[in-house]
Amino acid sequence: TIPDNGGATTPGNGQLEIPESLKEVIDTDVLKPITGNATQENPLVLEVSEEATVQSIKDLIKGYEVTVTVYHARQSLTYNLTLTNTQHTHYLSLVVPAMNTEVIDYLNQLVDDSDNGNNNGNGNNNGNGNNNGNGNNNGNGNNNGNGNNNGNGNNNGNGNNNGNGNNNGNGNNNGNGNNNGNGNNNGNGNNPAEEKPETGYGQLFGWFAAGMAFIIAGYVAYTTNKRKNESK
Repeated sequence: TIPDNGGATTPGNGQLEIPESLKEVIDTDVLKPITGNATQENPLVLEVSEEATVQSIKDLIKGYEVTVTVYHARQSLTYNLTLTNTQHTHYLSLVVPAMNTEVIDYLNQLVDDSDNGNNNGNGNNNGNGNNNGNGNNNGNGNNNGNGNNNGNGNNNGNGNNNGNGNNNGNGNNNGNGNNNGNGNNNGNGNNPAEEKPETGYGQLFGWFAAGMAFIIAGYVAYTTNKRKNESK
């Protein structure tokens, strides 16, 4: 951990200041603070050693919602992290040596999840990736959970599907895709669950109408012949 003074000076001009909320989670044996104060204008730069593990990164970001971008250099990679929770937002830059492939692979997964990637939890997904949890999916990917799908992907859960994809659950489908569940289909696709079977009443009515026409025609012919005979 970092001592209370953190070796800190007034931030700005490349100087170092560690936020109190980060001091206890930075393992300085493998994550060496270099410069910055974790603000957007002056991110906290941490030099990641070759001995750093995935666990040291997990400890650093635990309790935060994380957004990650990456900058590739010849000898190292710089990962820019935004850490957000209900109390704080911190901006970090992790400089990782190219030989620490374990940490690089882990951070690359975070980059994929941040950049319109998959959301495997229960929160909302506003990108274009798949949403396998129960939250709403506002992008164009598939939604396999029970939340609403406002994009064009398929919705295999029970929520509403407002896009053009198929809805295999029980929610309403307001787009143009097929709705294989029990909800309403307000688009142009098929709704097999709501199709009503033939009752036979239409065919019975047709036979009834034909019979009535035959009876009326016979009655008219009978009365006409009767009048002719009476007039003779």
